Amino acid sequence: HDFQAHETERFNDLALNGPGTLLATAGNDRVVRVWDVATEELLFTLTGHRTPVLGVAFSPDGTELATAGADEQIILWSVADGTQLARYPNIHSRYINSVAFSPDGVRGISASVDWTAKIWDAKTGAVSATLNAHGDWVYDAVFSHDGRMAATAGADGIARIWNAQTGVVLQALAGHLDDVTAVAFSADDSMLATVSRDGTAMLWDVATGELTMTLTGHKGQLRDVLFSPDGTLLFTAGEDMTVRVYALELDALIDLARRRITRTLTPDECKLYLLPEDCGARGVQPLVAP
Repeated sequence: HDFQAHETERFNDLALNGPGTLLATAGNDRVVRVWDVATEELLFTLTGHRTPVLGVAFSPDGTELATAGADEQIILWSVADGTQLARYPNIHSRYINSVAFSPDGVRGISASVDWTAKIWDAKTGAVSATLNAHGDWVYDAVFSHDGRMAATAGADGIARIWNAQTGVVLQALAGHLDDVTAVAFSADDSMLATVSRDGTAMLWDVATGELTMTLTGHKGQLRDVLFSPDGTLLFTAGEDMTVRVYALELDALIDLARRRITRTLTPDECKLYLLPEDCGARGVQPLVAP
C-alpha cells in the first residue's frame, strides 16, 4: 500500500486500530487523516489543531482517536464519523509530543516539552497523576499492558517506570548517552525497550531495572521502538531511514546464527555471542553445510 498522507508537509506519527483495518496519520500540515487500509480510501480529514499534530492513538475499542499537537491541545474524535468529541487545552503548558490510551481506554497519557508526562481521565480530561522527574523534555509516554505502570522517555537521557496510579517512580533506567526518544513494554510487561539519539536500543528488566541487552546497527539517532505481539521480535526505526528487526528469543537467535555461520559454534562462542545461559555441550551446528 502507498498512502499519500500529507503531500506538502512531513508526517509525525501514525497509528493502526486493533484489527489493523484503519490507519491514522498526523502531520505538520495541522491535520489528521484516517484511511481504510484495505482500499486505501481516505475516510476523514480531521481539522482542529492550530499547529503541527505530533501524536495520534486509537482507543483500545477502536471507537475514538486521540490527537496531540504543538498547540498544547489533546483532541478526541469519533472514529465512526470523524466528529470532535472533546478538546483538552489545559493538560499541558507546552507542546505535546505523544499521546496514548490505557488498555481499558479509561485513561490517557501524554508527554510534553513542559517537562512532564500526565495521566488523565479520557472522558473529562481531569489529570490524575503528573509524572515529573526528568527535568527536561519528555518525548514519549506509554502504559504497560496491565495498566498498572507507565514508562516515559526523557531528554535527560533516562527512561523511567512509574506507578500509574500514584505517580511514584519505580525505576530510573540510566544507560543511554543522549536523549531517550521512545519506550515500549513487552507483551507480558517484563521488559522495557528504549531507544535514543545515541543510536542504540536497550532492553531492561522491569522488575529490577537491570540492563539486559544493548542493540546496535543503526547509523544515527533512533526515533521509535515496538515489540511484536508475541515478544520474540523488536523493531526499531531510525533517522538513517531504516527499520531494524532484532530476534530476542534464544531459539530465534540460534536459528539466525546457524544461518550465518559455516562451521559449528563452540559452547563458549555460543555463550559469548548469543548470551544464553546454556547453549548445550555440542555448541551450535550450522544450518547450511560448509
